[in-house]
Amino acid sequence: MFEQPKYIYFFRNLKAFIWDSPRLEYEAAQDCDLVTAGELFGRSSYGIALRKKDAWVNPLSHTILSFHEKGFMETLDNKWIFSKG
Repeated sequence: MFEQPKYIYFFRNLKAFIWDSPRLEYEAAQDCDLVTAGELFGRSSYGIALRKKDAWVNPLSHTILSFHEKGFMETLDNKWIFSKG
């Protein structure tokens, strides 16, 4: 018999909790009984560390910016966060 991980049991018994917004969005998309509420707070970004003057700094920065502008980052959210696959 399949046993659910303990953290799933724990979360199902909570009335509310605070977590990283991408994880909350993912969990809410997977479980119709969960909803996110309120405004985001303490929003932070992630970074990629490179050495100073690394040849990849500009190409990588421009590629990430391009992904945002073309909606590719939203596509990734939809695929990996909001899909029920």
